[in-house]
Amino acid sequence: MVVSNATSVGYLKASEGEYESTSLNEGQRDSYYLNKVNPITSFPARGIAVFGQKTLNANASALDRVNVSRLIIYLREQLDDAVKPFLFEQNDSITRNNARSVVERILSNLVAQRGLFDYITVCDTSNNTPARIDRNELHIDVAVQPIKSIEFIYIPIRIQNTLGSTGNS
Repeated sequence: MVVSNATSVGYLKASEGEYESTSLNEGQRDSYYLNKVNPITSFPARGIAVFGQKTLNANASALDRVNVSRLIIYLREQLDDAVKPFLFEQNDSITRNNARSVVERILSNLVAQRGLFDYITVCDTSNNTPARIDRNELHIDVAVQPIKSIEFIYIPIRIQNTLGSTGNS
């Protein structure tokens, strides 16, 4: 992610309190990244960029990446707002189908915008049991497959013999 509101990367010298501009080499960037620090560095012809997207999530999962965490936060907010109109409606199959449709519209937009690979929603009698209905609850189960960002690019280069030099045609 390019940083557009900075002119250099550096630190304040502890003894003097003066700003010292600095640049990280590839080994330093890799070391920081392995330790869950997203380094900020300057790249020629590209500018200053945050070179990483790890979060402080303790467990290795999709949520230990910024793009997925932000997507889930966005999704929770959008779904919460979208289903509020169903509060105090009748808890029947018509309301469940309408609520599921609203949720699926949001999710299908995220598929079209390349935020999700796919999703599944369940809002029927399998997760809205009579006991849940009696507690005045509506359950909409959502499973998503978020699209993850590229963090490493590998380009293997192979050298092959020239056809004429092997004696074979």
